[in-house]
Amino acid sequence: EPNDPVSIEKAYKGLRRYCCKMATGSGKTVVMAMLIAWSTLNKVQNKQDTRFTDAILVVCPNLTIKERLQVLQPSNPKNYYEEFDLVPRSLLTILTKAKIVITNWQAFNPQDDTRTKGVVQRGEESDSAFCRRVLPDLRGKKNLLVINDEAHHAYRPKQKEQEGKGQLLFTAKGTMEEEELEEEYEEATVWINALDRINAAQNINFCIDTSATPFYIK
Repeated sequence: EPNDPVSIEKAYKGLRRYCCKMATGSGKTVVMAMLIAWSTLNKVQNKQDTRFTDAILVVCPNLTIKERLQVLQPSNPKNYYEEFDLVPRSLLTILTKAKIVITNWQAFNPQDDTRTKGVVQRGEESDSAFCRRVLPDLRGKKNLLVINDEAHHAYRPKQKEQEGKGQLLFTAKGTMEEEELEEEYEEATVWINALDRINAAQNINFCIDTSATPFYIK
């Protein structure tokens, strides 16, 4: 995406992202389960077809939502594939072949590049090392399907240099309080930069962004 200094500097490739806007309570998690089933079942039947994948990463804003999304795991006793009869029973066992990782964006925070004892400089973490650290269960997996829940948190904020100062003015949020704006910016930066790094190291086929509020109210 344009106008992002980090992406431009590191020459990260663009992300293909689709937005699914659904009101709260109207079934976003069911749609996620349908997408996972569609991708996995097609991949198992067509292993060479890169349109599909059985490696899925679900990213959400916090631990509470992470726990709620465990119904996307086919092995969960209350999984939505059975709960809502999303696939024939004969295909349920095939879904267990999918590698589904559900995490929250805080897991993507950059690692401190110094050690407390001896203060040994380790240098900047490579994209591959980053993926091995934050997504060990998807190691070696390529062509990922990424589902961003509450995806209005995962964006590239508009920004510009303030005249005569080294501070950034964030224009995407209008009249929000400065402290709240800084927190939103930090979250968005960690989340979207992580997707760039995962895309560079393991390739993201495409992202599905789900949200009830994809635009800023203000």
